[in-house]
Amino acid sequence: MKVYGFTYNCEKCAIDSDGLTSFIYAHGELDDKCGYDLVYIPGYRSAYDMEDGDYDVTFVYPDSTEVAAKLFVWTDKYGHHRGLCVDKTDSHYLKDAQKKYETKAESC
Repeated sequence: MKVYGFTYNCEKCAIDSDGLTSFIYAHGELDDKCGYDLVYIPGYRSAYDMEDGDYDVTFVYPDSTEVAAKLFVWTDKYGHHRGLCVDKTDSHYLKDAQKKYETKAESC
């Protein structure tokens, strides 16, 4: 599965804000490099459309660079769906996202 990073300042970015996937965010270095934490996942309009789990994905930066990433999607105790996508080499934020996934954190 491919997850696309989004930035409002990217002239090459073919994704407009109507295509964003709600409640799933780029985290750590992915967020820093894109400049925004917004993502697009083809076929999914929201984290509500996905099963809870951790997924191996390919993250595509706005400049088309691809990196191996981990996508965590969970439902918190209030029934709200959340998600974080993290570069697999970003150990600090990978641990943070894993912890949020395991504890079903109420916020990303």
